[in-house]
Amino acid sequence: MSTPARRKANSRWQKTHPEAYSQHLKDWRKNNADYVRGWARKKRQGLIGPFTRADGPDWRERNRQDHLEKKRASTNACRERDFLEAIEHYGKSRCFCCGEAEPIFLALDHINGGGRQHRMMAKISHMATWAKRHGWPPLFRVACHNCNHGLHRNNGVCPHQMKKVA
Repeated sequence: MSTPARRKANSRWQKTHPEAYSQHLKDWRKNNADYVRGWARKKRQGLIGPFTRADGPDWRERNRQDHLEKKRASTNACRERDFLEAIEHYGKSRCFCCGEAEPIFLALDHINGGGRQHRMMAKISHMATWAKRHGWPPLFRVACHNCNHGLHRNNGVCPHQMKKVA
């Protein structure tokens, strides 16, 4: 039986002798291969591990929807935060062409076009998060959805710019 003092001493030894501890674990796994395989099988079946609960093995299924809703809300909040950071970084929260400042109308635009190819090639699901993780590369600018769509439909020239020239 392990006492708290013994566990603490073991923990100290593991930290001060990492190579010896690693070798000890390898030897133990080798000598107890059947136990390790059985444990791994039970873990894969969900009988042990983070989803084991005292109120039964169906806890995960009963609470799945609640977990998914919390995860979705957390992901959306994170993406919204990354998007607001991105439009602040790339365009001081304004469209480069018309000056639109309402964040809900703004988008990240690839300066040289090719946004779809970039998303497909790099398997990007959220451009602002990708840009943040890659150190804000100078590939983007902030455009409102009207200007962004106008650039796409008009061979890279915003209709607002055509009006200024004419």
